[in-house]
Amino acid sequence: MNPLPLTIGSPLSCPSVRIPGLSCHVRAPFIAFLATAIAVISAESTESWVEETFEDFRDGTFLDGGSNLYVSAKGRLQIINRWDFNNDGFPDIVMPAGHGHTEKENTRIYLNRGENIDGRSRIDIPGNGTRDGVVVDLNRDGFNDLVVANHSDSHFAEVDAWVFWGSPSGFTAGNRTELPAFRATSVTAGDFDGDSWVDLAFACEWKERKGDEAVSLVYWNSPEGFSSDNRLSLKFGDGEVVRKFAAEDLDMDGTDDLVATTATETTISLSSRDALKRPDARIVLDLGGVGVSVGNVNGDGFPDLVVCGNDRVVIIRGSADGFKTDDIEILEVSQPRDVELADVDRDGLDDIVVANFAAKGGATWTDSCVFYARSSGFSQDAMAALPTLGASAVSVGDLNADGFPEIVFSNSRSTNEMDLLSYVYWNRKGAFQFGDHTQLATPGTLGNAIGDVDQDGLPDVMFFSDEGGFRDGPTTSHVYWGDGTRNFSAEQRTGFGTHHIFGHGHADLDDDGQVDLIFCEDNFNSYIDHEQSGLIFYWGNGSGFSGPSNLTLDSAYGGVRIADINRDGYLDILSGGAVFELGDPDTHGFPIFWGSREGFQHQNRTVIPLSAERIRGPLLMDLNRDGWLDIAGHLDKGTVTLWWGGEVGFTAENVTLLDLERPDSLMYLKAADFNKDGWLDLFLPQRGPPEGTEVSSFIYYGSENGYANDRRAEVGTFVPYQNSIADFDRDGWLDIFVTSYGGEVSGNRPSLIYWGSDEGFGVRPRLELPSYGSSGSETLDYDGDGWLDILVANHRRSGSTLDPAPHRHKTESMLYWGGKDGFSSGQRWEVEATGPSGLNLRDVGNSYDRGLYEDYVSSVFDIPEGVRPDRLDFSADTPHGTGVEFQVRMAGKMQDLASVSWIGPDGPGSWYRVSGARLPEGSGTFLQYRARLTTPNGAATPYLERVEISFSNE
Repeated sequence: MNPLPLTIGSPLSCPSVRIPGLSCHVRAPFIAFLATAIAVISAESTESWVEETFEDFRDGTFLDGGSNLYVSAKGRLQIINRWDFNNDGFPDIVMPAGHGHTEKENTRIYLNRGENIDGRSRIDIPGNGTRDGVVVDLNRDGFNDLVVANHSDSHFAEVDAWVFWGSPSGFTAGNRTELPAFRATSVTAGDFDGDSWVDLAFACEWKERKGDEAVSLVYWNSPEGFSSDNRLSLKFGDGEVVRKFAAEDLDMDGTDDLVATTATETTISLSSRDALKRPDARIVLDLGGVGVSVGNVNGDGFPDLVVCGNDRVVIIRGSADGFKTDDIEILEVSQPRDVELADVDRDGLDDIVVANFAAKGGATWTDSCVFYARSSGFSQDAMAALPTLGASAVSVGDLNADGFPEIVFSNSRSTNEMDLLSYVYWNRKGAFQFGDHTQLATPGTLGNAIGDVDQDGLPDVMFFSDEGGFRDGPTTSHVYWGDGTRNFSAEQRTGFGTHHIFGHGHADLDDDGQVDLIFCEDNFNSYIDHEQSGLIFYWGNGSGFSGPSNLTLDSAYGGVRIADINRDGYLDILSGGAVFELGDPDTHGFPIFWGSREGFQHQNRTVIPLSAERIRGPLLMDLNRDGWLDIAGHLDKGTVTLWWGGEVGFTAENVTLLDLERPDSLMYLKAADFNKDGWLDLFLPQRGPPEGTEVSSFIYYGSENGYANDRRAEVGTFVPYQNSIADFDRDGWLDIFVTSYGGEVSGNRPSLIYWGSDEGFGVRPRLELPSYGSSGSETLDYDGDGWLDILVANHRRSGSTLDPAPHRHKTESMLYWGGKDGFSSGQRWEVEATGPSGLNLRDVGNSYDRGLYEDYVSSVFDIPEGVRPDRLDFSADTPHGTGVEFQVRMAGKMQDLASVSWIGPDGPGSWYRVSGARLPEGSGTFLQYRARLTTPNGAATPYLERVEISFSNE
């Protein structure tokens, strides 16, 4: 007895050992030689052929290289990915929690009632990633107007600035002017051209055409108002982005001047030098920052500048000779974000008020400060510390008409929490005290302003916000327990405390009969360098889960693939994201964590080097049908990287780049045999523009020559994310369910089903199913009616720019019930989820046709002379409707096996399902069996533990 390992190619194909560039015909003589040699060695008497150990089974081959089937070290053949977590035979649902924050938060206006400023006087108006604002009467109608600088609508940065025109009825979206000023971070108002009309300057990144250098903009005001045709573009430095603008008459000529800060310099454009229109006339100070203010700190009548940034606040005193950086004063502040000059103690000298975001270690619970001006200058001794939480902006104004200005701080963040209370510190004759402050609810506010918007003579307070809520957790991920009906509910679920889960997977990782759960935690505390990122394991124990245990990654990004990649009997984990090479911190890539008898260990891993920062969970399938699992992923725009697997693993020399000839950014790659030719085809979802405009995604058809641009098709998509492939209508052709993640501008787009056919995906009109920023999907028959259902994870419900409604990540996900009449909104279950970012990357069913089975093909047995196969016995555990069935084939020559049909009790197409079945008489020297492991719904697996083929004399 001596088995010869061969490789299965597709569900019904012949054995093939394929290496890119080599054909099966070239190697046929080599295979025949091996067969002859084995026949001589194996010509001895035997009563039966038995396979019952890991070593016995490991030399067989697995459908799709074992992407969803393996033999464990215990010698049990089993399906890998399973959806039943409590061993009752019914599919359960994992709904991971991503981030639950809001985006594009409202602008909140708190009307002033003296010292009575609270939520009862709050007015909300729409925002669009608003960072800054200013209150001023631009059209001289006696009503103050509100100008806001909008930075971005989540991923979409091409948003306009807005002018809300004041009126007796307040501010409305129907009474506003929209001014192009993309990615604006600051706005200031001033009469920059001396015509007595107040103009607007936006620190932004406007581009006239794609590829142009970004510029800031000045919009000129006039009796006709503002127009995109009446503006001035401003460039600073070597194309640097302006962080902050300030306006003041610095040269005292009656016309306002403009001060701009970038990361490396501060630029003064004096009207007396016509410096706005003459860049060569600007005054450039070699000092950058994120905030700037103008005032008079020493009472000499000359304006002074204060610039904040990095870990300092810098005072640049003005004089008759202008501003000089060789005569500056520096005050140490850990992370200043904004600064205002104002005489808070009424001594005639402007004091410095600083919004301090965080302490040196990054903690945002720290002090902002007031530096009191003295005739001798400033010092830490003459400083008032005012507690804040991630202070990002400050304004100063007299809110109670007592002559002493109050201080308003925007509190933006405390660890992951952005829904905070911002502070109004009341001025008591120049003194401020924590506890003597008003707290106003604000969602992640990044800016604020003071101004009278209701014309009652009292300045009001407004806060400008982008994101609110929890940015990356804590949240609760859930397992919803199924019972084979449509009775999923919040009452029947188990919760897991998590932070920003970005993918998950599940399998019986330790072969104890219980399905285990892996969460990929990408972020724990946002915006810190030393994140707590990695894989979280919860171990199934029959009644629930135990754990957690953890594996460390720099970034656990986009899910995992689970398979026995190195064929040692232990499941391995291929993870998206990134880690560095142990012992070589300069080398980073994505990891394979190798399973072993001791489980998974931090140091037992292989790192596949990356040129990119990280990779989304890649595809793991046998794409070239050589019997080894390959990896396909997206690193650079317009390319797919293929790492070819082999006996020596993955090497840098065995990599192929597929050039799409189009600069697509791709999401999660999928593969299936759409055209039934026995080769896996690739579905490459193009992320496309974030506003949700329809673009095309590619389908690359596989062949023995690989993938090529002349063998591809296209389907329209709206920012597809993690998608599913299945035969929804049971017509024998695979369909594609495509999620629609985008829609910042246009609102949520529908998810799509493209119907497969023998002519591709364009024969029938696509089906559109409502969803809310769908990010993931899974397709199982959850209710046991024989039709596939679609679980849709919705990432975010889109808000509005016309009404005060932000984008919300806490929204309904849904389960569309399948049936003979298809899918409809009236037939679905909904449950609130917290911004899930995708579901399990693995579809239910096998890689080729998504059938609920996996195939194992034995090695080849050389039948001794004088006997023939007589009886097939097997030992298998088949819980919950799972099953094992067999076919056999024989041939007189090794090379003829490829052309011999698999047969069962009734010939080709039939299967042996009962142990002890008699085998039909046949002739041949070489024998193989094929075992098919079936599952009714993807929830459970059978276990094949022993196969015996007995022989009788001819």
